[in-house]
Amino acid sequence: MNAPDQALQAALTSVEASAPADWKNAATAVLARLAASGEPFTTDEVWAMLPQPPEPRALGALMRHAARAGKIRRVGWRASSRPECHCRPVAMWTGD
Repeated sequence: MNAPDQALQAALTSVEASAPADWKNAATAVLARLAASGEPFTTDEVWAMLPQPPEPRALGALMRHAARAGKIRRVGWRASSRPECHCRPVAMWTGD
């Protein structure tokens, strides 16, 4: 693994470790429910079903982990509906 990949992995591990276990369990359950629906979804839908954790970047780490585990796959992009995201593109996912 090259230095940038190592730095990214260290950052993902750090933010995921900072999230409370109960929040990670809830986020994993929400993600599994959305993936099983067969409908495309974004993190906007995940956030709508979860409280804000102390470290919001933890959701990105969980999404990446689920994608690498083959539980979800990216199927496109859509503008975010969350005001704090200012309509930036976010990945659309579906269950595999």
